[in-house]
Amino acid sequence: MPASPALHLNLWKQQLGEVPDSVWQQTEIETLVLADNGLTQVSEEISRLTKLRMLDLGHNQLSQVPPRSATFPASPTFSTFTTIA
Repeated sequence: MPASPALHLNLWKQQLGEVPDSVWQQTEIETLVLADNGLTQVSEEISRLTKLRMLDLGHNQLSQVPPRSATFPASPTFSTFTTIA
């Protein structure tokens, strides 16, 4: 049986202000780009994305993000790109 394709969600420069709850319901996401959206926080609901391998939070107004150890499973292939204001 062939492997299912990775799910990538690119919300770059969508002027979100906050991440829609529908994003946290897409538990198959492996790559999530939330860069340049005026975000000030990231919900603890991000922990639902257990298959996440790359998260881009750059160019937002974040003062903190959920700690990696509490949010993501230990994975040698996980990458995050964040700019904390």
